[in-house]
Amino acid sequence: MKKIKDKFKSVRIKLFSSLCIVVILIVLFLIIINNVVLESFYMYSKVKTIKTAYEKINQYYNEIFINGNSKIDIDEELNKIAVKNDFEILIKNNENLLLYSSDENLNSAIDKINEIILGQDRRFNIKYQGNKDIVIYNKNNVSIRKIVDVKSNINYIFLTAKLDNENTLYIRIPISPIQESVKISNNLLILIGGISIVIAGIIASFLSRKFTEPITQLNNIATDMAKLDFSKKYIEKDTEDEINDLGKSINIMSDKLESTIKQLRATNIELEKDIEEKSKIDEMRKQFISDVSHELKTPIALIQGYAEGLIENVNTDDESRKFYAEVILD
Repeated sequence: MKKIKDKFKSVRIKLFSSLCIVVILIVLFLIIINNVVLESFYMYSKVKTIKTAYEKINQYYNEIFINGNSKIDIDEELNKIAVKNDFEILIKNNENLLLYSSDENLNSAIDKINEIILGQDRRFNIKYQGNKDIVIYNKNNVSIRKIVDVKSNINYIFLTAKLDNENTLYIRIPISPIQESVKISNNLLILIGGISIVIAGIIASFLSRKFTEPITQLNNIATDMAKLDFSKKYIEKDTEDEINDLGKSINIMSDKLESTIKQLRATNIELEKDIEEKSKIDEMRKQFISDVSHELKTPIALIQGYAEGLIENVNTDDESRKFYAEVILD
């Protein structure tokens, strides 16, 4: 258990885990953004496309009927727009006569679309529950709606616009349910995320090993240096990075510490010799004092004894006193 805990404390495992967590967070972030933003962006793109088509069709009609440009084949250009963008286009004049239709069923579908907009079937006075008519854009004789037809289970964007020549333009774009698109997109993101995690794991393992090997080497060298073993040196590499610079600095520090410790050891040996010599001299001094003290005890005792004898007049005759005095003098 302790070995497992120590492994999780290593820089290599932390670096590997960090990279994997970053990839997972990025994938989760993309999934969240996908769920929140994709529908809005999808509708924005479709509306922008249909508005661009309206402006182009209006320009074509202006070129033909206002500027008299006979080189433009309006039916061919409308077919190109319809095929390129997957549009259903229908144009009627101000007398409600059909001028162009890219789909023969669109003319009959327009009445049904109007019924959804009104919210009921005008022929039978039947309301369809669940149908939705959402106005996306309504400006300058251009109306763009999102139609949800529950009965046919078809969703589409529907444009109604008045051209400058008073003709009425209808464009319909079928759209797939955005929830299904989001689900497919999320599944793709999860698949890509899983592959990315595997690839990132392999790359992280390689990078973590590459980064941690010199750090482990430096750690081993520092551990041996703490035990005063300076035999190991960092193997310098061609790369000029911080780890390589640190390795060079540790090598220099190791050499200086080894040199300094050798000098200290030599100085210490000399100091030990000096202390030993001093101890010998001190021992000799003590021995000398002891010997001197021992040698002085006997004559001092004799001097003291004969001097006391003279003071006490132990011998009254002059010859004895002279003898005592000679002994003290000797």
